[in-house]
Amino acid sequence: MTTVDRTAEAGRPSTWAAHATALWALVFGVFHLYWALGGHFGLGDGDNIDLSFHNIGFLVYDLVVVGMCAWGTVVSLALVRPVWRERTLTTVGRVGAAVRVVPGWRESAPLWTLTVSAWIGAVLLILRGVLGTLPQSVTGQTDEKVYGVAHPSDYTIWSIRIVEGFFLLGGVLFALMLLQYYRGLRSRA
Repeated sequence: MTTVDRTAEAGRPSTWAAHATALWALVFGVFHLYWALGGHFGLGDGDNIDLSFHNIGFLVYDLVVVGMCAWGTVVSLALVRPVWRERTLTTVGRVGAAVRVVPGWRESAPLWTLTVSAWIGAVLLILRGVLGTLPQSVTGQTDEKVYGVAHPSDYTIWSIRIVEGFFLLGGVLFALMLLQYYRGLRSRA
C-alpha cells in the first residue's frame, strides 16, 4: 500500500491529482523547450511547422510556456503542503523510515498566489483544450489554416489532436487538484 493510499484511508485527502498535475506540467514544459530549440516531433509535418521555427514570436511563446509550466509544477506541489504538514511518518519503499516534515519553500509563497494560479491554469487549459478539440465544421477553420496544407497527412492530424487533447488533460488535472485541495481544507476544518 502506498503512502498516498494510507493518507486517504486515514481520513486525509489524497494527493494523486497534485502529483499528476506536476508531472503533466513538467512533461508539457519539456516538450515546449524541445520545440523552442527547433524540434518538430508532435507538431506534424505541415508547411507552417517549418516557417514557425524561423519566427521569433514562436520562440518567445514557447519560452513563456516553459516558464508557465515550471510555475505550474511548483504550484501543484505546493498545494499538497497541508497534507505534508500533517503527516509525520512516511513509509519509504519497503523499509519504514521516520521522516519529519520540514517546512520549506512551500511556506514562502502566499497561498492566494498558488490557488489563483491554479484556477487560471485550469480555466485557460480547459478552454484551450475544448476549443482546440472542436470539429472544424463548428469553428469554420480549414485544413490549410489549421495544418498549413490543404491535405494534411494522418501524422499531422493526429499530432495536433493529441496536443489539443493534452491541453484539455492539463486543465482537468488542475481542476481535480484544486478539488482535492479544497476537500482537504474542508476535512481539516
